[in-house]
Amino acid sequence: MAVTLKDIAKELGVSIVTVSRAVHGRPDVSPETRKAVLDLAARMRYRPNSVARSLVTKRSNVWGLIVPDLMHSFFVEISQGVESVAAQHNIHIIIVNSHEDVEKERSEILALIERKVDGLIVASCQASCGESNLDVLEDEHVPFVLVDRYLGQQPWNYVLCNNERVGYLATEHLIKLGHKSIAHIYSPGLPISNLRLTGYRNALRDQGIAPDASLEQPGGVTQEAGYQAMKSLLGLKHAPTAVFAFNDPMAIGAMEAAFERGLSVPGDLAVVGAGNIAHGNMLKVALTTVEQQPFESGQKAAEVLLGSIGKEAVPEPAMLMIEPELIIRESCGARAVAARH
Repeated sequence: MAVTLKDIAKELGVSIVTVSRAVHGRPDVSPETRKAVLDLAARMRYRPNSVARSLVTKRSNVWGLIVPDLMHSFFVEISQGVESVAAQHNIHIIIVNSHEDVEKERSEILALIERKVDGLIVASCQASCGESNLDVLEDEHVPFVLVDRYLGQQPWNYVLCNNERVGYLATEHLIKLGHKSIAHIYSPGLPISNLRLTGYRNALRDQGIAPDASLEQPGGVTQEAGYQAMKSLLGLKHAPTAVFAFNDPMAIGAMEAAFERGLSVPGDLAVVGAGNIAHGNMLKVALTTVEQQPFESGQKAAEVLLGSIGKEAVPEPAMLMIEPELIIRESCGARAVAARH
């Protein structure tokens, strides 16, 4: 027979209301009582009746989370940040991988709406808001938050890294190391890549270096794309001495192309990526990168969504900006320069 709140209340000698408040994370319960209730609930293997509860609250206590690449540790960390907040409120997360496919993202959004999720957090693979994958969420009055990917000036909830600053930090660091011929491998069509490209150009101009279009090499978002783009850059008459790649997988691909040419990193080519990918410090040459705080982004996105659900009036859209941080390792050559001095 299933254990009920009444069974737990009787065992502890407290009211059913107190047990309910403790189980559902209400603040008006002492920490001692909450612990006693939750410990006993776990021992008795209590399971809330989510169907009955949803009929009362009009909520499913389920959120959708759509990311473009669950193989990328960056999006895994976003997921962990979301879950860390959701767990505190007994909210379950359905995580979906769109595989950078706009049509798949659209179908998954529709499927999650049919599942009656309370809200969505989306790292969208759309190139812009004009493709309207998210319009259906507005039409169905489903709260949502966009994380990491920026789609343009729409009155939506956003939690973003300062991507222009990502590009500026990486490029400025390479300039300070003495490089003047600095390439950038970017991902055309992704708004956040355009912002990093702007940061790259601004850093060059601020240091009196004229941007060179031949050093701006388009690619995709994968290691293979970085490899192919770097091969093209190394084929130039005046090949760059440094490169800033849109993300870490592309930076790893760039290093692969350099090694294939018999070049050393950072001796012949300094490399900086972005995203602080898992195990980037354990590569053949540890990767210098720009940390984008994905766990914090996931937490903030969950907090924004939590504050948007169940409101009669639609809250003012949130625009939260996370500041990046440069992580210096071997691939940029900074440590070798410091050792010489």
